Amino acid sequence: MSAHAVTVELYYSGSWHNLTTSDVVRTSTIIATNRYGANQTLKINPGSTKVTVSDALGEYNPANPMSSLYGSVSRNTPMRITIDGVVRWIGEASEWKPKRILGGDRITDITGGGILRRLGIGVTPIRAPMRAYMNSTNPIGHWPMDDITKLAADVGEFQTVEGSPVEYTVPGLAASGNTPALPISQDRSPISVIHSSVAGTSTDWTVSFWVRAAPPELQTGFSCPIIDFAEIQTSGGTIGYHMFKALSNPSANQFEVWVYAWSPQRTLITSPGVYSVACTNMEILDNKWHMITFRATQAGSTATMELSIDDASTYYSHGMAYSTDQTIGRITDIYFPNRVGPNAVSNFSVSNLAVWDPAISAIPTWYEAGLGYPGEIAYTRFGRICNENGISHIAYASGASDSHLMGPQRSGKLLDILYECAATDGGILYESATSAELVLKCYGTLCNQSSILSINVDDDLVPNLSPTIGDSDVRNKVTAVRAGGSSSTYELTSGPMSTQDPPNGVGIYDTQLNVNPYLDSELYNYASWLVSTMTYQGVTYGKITLDLDAHALNTGSVDIGSVVTLTGLQPHDDPTTPRLMVVGMEESTDTHRRQLTLIVTPADPYDTEVLDTGGYLDCGATLTNEALDTTETGVDVIITDVCTWTHASGDYNILIGGELMTVTAVSAITGTYPTQYQTLTVTRSVNSVVKSHATGAEVHVANPVILAL
Repeated sequence: MSAHAVTVELYYSGSWHNLTTSDVVRTSTIIATNRYGANQTLKINPGSTKVTVSDALGEYNPANPMSSLYGSVSRNTPMRITIDGVVRWIGEASEWKPKRILGGDRITDITGGGILRRLGIGVTPIRAPMRAYMNSTNPIGHWPMDDITKLAADVGEFQTVEGSPVEYTVPGLAASGNTPALPISQDRSPISVIHSSVAGTSTDWTVSFWVRAAPPELQTGFSCPIIDFAEIQTSGGTIGYHMFKALSNPSANQFEVWVYAWSPQRTLITSPGVYSVACTNMEILDNKWHMITFRATQAGSTATMELSIDDASTYYSHGMAYSTDQTIGRITDIYFPNRVGPNAVSNFSVSNLAVWDPAISAIPTWYEAGLGYPGEIAYTRFGRICNENGISHIAYASGASDSHLMGPQRSGKLLDILYECAATDGGILYESATSAELVLKCYGTLCNQSSILSINVDDDLVPNLSPTIGDSDVRNKVTAVRAGGSSSTYELTSGPMSTQDPPNGVGIYDTQLNVNPYLDSELYNYASWLVSTMTYQGVTYGKITLDLDAHALNTGSVDIGSVVTLTGLQPHDDPTTPRLMVVGMEESTDTHRRQLTLIVTPADPYDTEVLDTGGYLDCGATLTNEALDTTETGVDVIITDVCTWTHASGDYNILIGGELMTVTAVSAITGTYPTQYQTLTVTRSVNSVVKSHATGAEVHVANPVILAL
């Protein structure tokens, strides 16, 4: 047995430093590393490692000022472990424990953690998509206006005096773009005027805000004001005030915006420019959030104001040129009156007022961010969130169609949002072994995989292999829940893994699956999919440990999400050839022994098909219609389901009482639904199981396909 070259390195002072060149690392002590995946059934578990270094002088005590490494190494110093020239683990030295062995040497234990360890400690919700987008576009002013309790604490008891509206002034923002959270959002807010000051520097600027309103109880009269004579104030131009009112016109079934331009002396420059858009059933007053954007530009002596509602294509986008020989000026103040009366809208709220200087024009992107990017695929959301939070990452997808559409992103803890991407997609999230980055393997890349490693149970495994027929991973009743949406429950009610009491089933094993699909109608599919993956009737293995010194197994390509095959099993242990998906890896190494433990789950549930493209669906209600001895090859069956058996696509395998048989021909159907008969011509004992079968034994396709999500 040859010695293993184990290298432990720390990254400091701009390069990697090998701790094993001077025998600092005690390689006689087993060095263990682990990494785990998170999918629909596994919560995120950061990878880790631990090494022990001889440290007589306290060189590897980060708190020792006499150490040459003082100030260079500390918490979360990058760390990696290489075995026989291949990087097997990379992370951060998250914990240092200098100590003295009783009556012996001084040592330091260094515990390394994957990046999920650090990311998982944070509890502060990450920025909602709107906030993140704001941060990337650098507005000179942004008032989220989404925390009523914060406003109440600022101004105390709300009061409105008849004829003397209360003014609440939001402090001005410097051009640096600081964005204090000074929210002003409340249904029927008693605050009559919202006044925000900004420090514009150019004559091109954009003002955007969101409004939500419901139709008034009485829709008589011409207009139902949503915003009544709001005002944008500018300085240094011939136009001193841009005034507008946004209202609904029930009589014409349309939404209107009236725009005026006034001189600094309050002299009217333009007559009202009225812009309207037809709104079926007054959609703008649907008690949903809508974005209104004004963009001012100066081209020579022509001043232009462009109006957009939502993403411009949904409702309206129009540019209005003011009179020639006019200049816009720098934006200085914004006023928002809130008119409430018998003819006004109900449940009025205003939110996320923002000002850009110079102007921006990415209206659709800004609008989608405000909605939380509904319909964004999980693959894209994972990458966007990682980029917004400075996380190195990589995602694998076999195509955009293999990554699922997601509902709106909500504010939440970073890892919860990333885990939601993996759960909604059906993929696996884990830490890379070769770089400090997160990896998402999307659902499509996990399906229908070929095995990349054949493992012989007699030669390649560390004794003892422990096949399990248990209930730890059984879930036969799943409720899929969408935050802010609906829920749907799927229950397996028949068969040996059903919720029926034993012996007809296994009893109820229920769980909840939190996902965020684009449509609530998809929740049923998620619930049924998880039940199908967690009611596997075969043998499970949990963990298998490979002795990498016994045989030269090439495990270099095995990673989380890979599929491996067990061979050499006796029929009395497992009559199948198990295909297993790796969902975690634990490795232990010293100078003369190396073992790799694979945490596995059955891969068969990931063998999916699209209808009419291949594979066999199981016929759910087929029984033997005769007793079979150990050699009979004509199997008479009775079918009490709408399906029937066929041989149109060639030979395939079936299971009867644990015996694997190959169907080589199928007779015509006799009888009528719900009682039909056929004869299956088979080759017996394909898996070396030789036995007889009684009348009424269940007949199933050996490897039935599962329809993809």
